[in-house]
Amino acid sequence: MLDQLPLDIFQMVISEIKHTRDIASLSEVSKGLHRILMPVLYEKVIVSEQEDRLDKLLISSPWPMKTYFKEDGSRDTFDILSFVKDLRFISPIHECRSNRCYNYCLSFEDDETLDSVDVWHDDFMKSLSDAFRSAFLHLPKNSLRSFAWQLGCCIPDEIAGYSGYIQANQTSIQSLWLTTDGTCPNFETSIGGLLQLKTLRTLSWKGLHPEENQSTLNRLVKKNSVSLEFLELETMGHGFDPLRLNNIMCDIRTGDTFHFVSLQHLSLCNISLFSACKTIMSAVCMEKLRSLKLIHCRHTFRFLRKLAKSTHAFRLNSFEVVFDEYSSISDWYDGNTNPIGEFLMTFEGLEELYISTQNSNSTIGAMLDPILHHRFSLTRLVHHDRGVNIDEESDRFELFRDFSLPWEEVVDHVLDLMALECVGLTMPPSELRQKLESNATRQKLKLLHLRVTGRDYETRDLTAELSFPDTSTRSRPARTPSPDAQTPASDDFMSMEDLVDFAEWAFGPTGFPTLLVLAYGDFSHQGRFRWTNLLFCRAAIPAEETQRPSFRIMSQKDEYLWDLIDGGRQMLGVCPTEQTVDFMNSTDGDDGDYAYESSEESSDDGNV
Repeated sequence: MLDQLPLDIFQMVISEIKHTRDIASLSEVSKGLHRILMPVLYEKVIVSEQEDRLDKLLISSPWPMKTYFKEDGSRDTFDILSFVKDLRFISPIHECRSNRCYNYCLSFEDDETLDSVDVWHDDFMKSLSDAFRSAFLHLPKNSLRSFAWQLGCCIPDEIAGYSGYIQANQTSIQSLWLTTDGTCPNFETSIGGLLQLKTLRTLSWKGLHPEENQSTLNRLVKKNSVSLEFLELETMGHGFDPLRLNNIMCDIRTGDTFHFVSLQHLSLCNISLFSACKTIMSAVCMEKLRSLKLIHCRHTFRFLRKLAKSTHAFRLNSFEVVFDEYSSISDWYDGNTNPIGEFLMTFEGLEELYISTQNSNSTIGAMLDPILHHRFSLTRLVHHDRGVNIDEESDRFELFRDFSLPWEEVVDHVLDLMALECVGLTMPPSELRQKLESNATRQKLKLLHLRVTGRDYETRDLTAELSFPDTSTRSRPARTPSPDAQTPASDDFMSMEDLVDFAEWAFGPTGFPTLLVLAYGDFSHQGRFRWTNLLFCRAAIPAEETQRPSFRIMSQKDEYLWDLIDGGRQMLGVCPTEQTVDFMNSTDGDDGDYAYESSEESSDDGNV
């Protein structure tokens, strides 16, 4: 019997079960398993609310009591929060991306409004404290191992202040996930109580204000640098100079470098890498680092070029980078070489490579050769290309739009040289089919993601535009645009007719034999651009029904497919164009993507 295994072996077996629903089903097999699995079933509690209802958030009180069977077979009741080790408060950040504490764009021209800011903020913080108090009172002291505040707003003093709940009752937290409102005009809310956390292994903080949160972040990192294994930091964009990496990995008062002896995963978004190479080499054991993300970080090119010239050994399994070559023009100006490529050529063994380029001037070889350098180990590859539209006939003239890959002409050759399971590319479906038709049956793809940038297109109902074909589409050649056609290039990316034709071919007899999921759209920020999201899977076609399409839209019953694609679901959201929290809400205009480097960072005297 499974429940008679030694406890440590039993826990190892249960840890391999990915879905809570499966653990729940297993707990119903016997009274013994029910009793043993109760702590596992309720060790994680997620409280979620819509982003426009944060001020109305309610948490059930009293918390429900559950029944379980004791060893003698009799029943007993328990409070589910007594088992909780992982507590998460989450909300999407889609429409409202700034001033979320108010869910209202404040007008500072109005003196009355300005005078009311503190009152509004205090009322909102009090409503959150009241809502969460009922949950916190049921948690045993120091029982939490993971805490997530991902509501995108300030944290009330009662929770994270110097005399708040966390510092008084939950100082054994090892994983801390924060998404706060760096755009909030009220900076008096304190999170000093988090400084009592001294055994963090995971620290993620998004929505950082580069000035107001710098001191607290620096002290928090200092207290946990030795134990940290995962560090993810993202400052808000637009309007502020980004936080410097040197002010994260060094004591801002003394200049002493912290030592991250356990760090394996480092993710930075909108962080300045100015003069940071020497610091990171001293602070981090580069041989232990397994994943590195640099998203919209200033001086990325200069930083990577210096890493490439260093004598350190790199053993990365995953590398993700989003950069604008135009904004990095002071870092380098040589289209035949590329600092990212130089860095990738210094080591081997990458399993995941995710690249998003903007305004790229690199030659095909400058980007392609480094990718092929890892061809024997790569299983997941994403390359997204964007740039400024110079087509004067386009309605997005001089604005950003998606472009086909710089190496689109040889995409078939590239995929032939690698045994990729997951691929994400920016290419119109009709063009990609033309390139891959000759060798598709030799590919081992499980997931193919046709990427677009959601912010570059007007919202529309793509599902309503789908028109499922008959089987004649499978053998019909891909549509070849007329040389005289006046259709804007961006429309090729959003053609649902071409997408349906591509899907019918991809899942058909001359397509990809191992393909499980065909994804389309922008999946960044957990549904921010969900109107672009389409997921297709293979349709089971009985032999006698040859006229049915080879694919169908994925439904909830197809969720098991993600279990068959290692890292597939996570790959859909990589290389985001936007940041999590920003001054630009969804209704704001596109005034360009990212600020360029400030004059004070025009030179770099750091050495390797």
